[in-house]
Amino acid sequence: MIILVYTKFNSSNIQDSLGRSEYSYYFVLHKFLPVFSEIGQVQIIEDPSAEVDEYYERAFTEGRQCVFLCFTAPHNAFIGLKCPTIPVFAWEYDTIPNESWDGKENNNWVQVLKKLGAAITHSAHSVGVVREALGKEFPIISCPAPIQPDRFASSRQIAEKSPVQQYEVVLTKEVIDSASLDFEQLNSKKGMAQRIEIIHALLQKLGHEVLEDLLPKALYTFLRSAYLFTGTLIARSLRLFRNFKDNSSATQETKQPAMSDSTILSGIIYTSVLNIMDSRKNYQDMVAAFCHALKDKPDAALILKTPVRDDLYFFKESVISFLHKLPDFHCRVMIIGYYMDSDAYYKLMKATTFYVNTSYGEGQCLPLMEYMAAGVPAIAPRSTALRDYVSSSNAFLLKTNAVPTFWQHDERRAIRTVHHRPDWYSLVEAFQASYQMAKNEPGAYRKMSLNATTTLRKHADFQQAKEELENFLLERLKD
Repeated sequence: MIILVYTKFNSSNIQDSLGRSEYSYYFVLHKFLPVFSEIGQVQIIEDPSAEVDEYYERAFTEGRQCVFLCFTAPHNAFIGLKCPTIPVFAWEYDTIPNESWDGKENNNWVQVLKKLGAAITHSAHSVGVVREALGKEFPIISCPAPIQPDRFASSRQIAEKSPVQQYEVVLTKEVIDSASLDFEQLNSKKGMAQRIEIIHALLQKLGHEVLEDLLPKALYTFLRSAYLFTGTLIARSLRLFRNFKDNSSATQETKQPAMSDSTILSGIIYTSVLNIMDSRKNYQDMVAAFCHALKDKPDAALILKTPVRDDLYFFKESVISFLHKLPDFHCRVMIIGYYMDSDAYYKLMKATTFYVNTSYGEGQCLPLMEYMAAGVPAIAPRSTALRDYVSSSNAFLLKTNAVPTFWQHDERRAIRTVHHRPDWYSLVEAFQASYQMAKNEPGAYRKMSLNATTTLRKHADFQQAKEELENFLLERLKD
């Protein structure tokens, strides 16, 4: 069997695309690649319109089966190809789009899925929602992204793990750290360097929001590359100017502490990997509840790992402004932007005491799965996809309330579905209870840690994913 796979992003552009629509499909696909390699011959596709049917026709003449797995939301899937095409997608809402808008028929997922004839998703929630719209017989399976066996915590590692330890973690320089912020500077007059940085950020936003869809792709790519090159030079010049100015005008007593690449983390560490700019992830409730619940606990830290593309200035301004509005707190909030290499990422995972999810809904939540597989218990709601693997045995559960909302890609923002907002007081209580467990009940913590990795061994099992996918694909290719 030949398995053709596709996402909008690839290894050459993913670092520049973090945080953009559907960027997470790149990481999901790469979790599946080892499974696909055991089922058949895998070919990564860059241009489906030009490549897929060529591979299909060649396979047909050789008497081989061929299938195209498109890791994208159904409205972006490719319809009308000769090759059997199956979308692989995540979905967190309680309905799927069943109407068209803006003259785009593909916005109607019901019609798209009927034409494609099958789908693969990652949760029982998504399967149920799709079958509610297309009937109980519609061919669709839930297959969570498989996690390699070496990523699971062993019983020995859990037995040796203390929830209160000191770790050295290599972080990027693009960090907001509440421990080194001077909120008084928010009200100071902007200098020339800061004004130039604002103009730089605005021009980047103009490119993303206005020009990208208007200009030919090749021209936009060239202009963006040229601008980012000059923008990088500007940014470096600004940093050098600021450093020189700070060193020449500030005394040793008044200077802010510098953030080095190597940071010591100690105490009770809460981590969340999320896109802060995505309102569905609900980082404000998370941070506000943390700073309220553990405001007098200097050994408690909340670390948010988030992708930031080009508008770093506005990102920092909005986050720092939000932190400034909170009542005084002595716990620590750190926000890491841009890319962490795998070694730094797994050191952060090892240092983490609890993983936190406060989103309105999830189609899978691969970071949560990875952390729990590594033996990190969670604070999370038991809603949407999380019902498949989050329970009171491996997490502090959050109550939720259903809130009317719109489908993510619906520019009309027409109210057609609901999402599930975690209850804020429930979140405050979860932070307090988890902190007390980590400090005073190491045995209970290790039990919850063991339950987390045991649950994920079953939920994201590599061999199970291989068998289910192989059977599903062979069944589809019979038709």
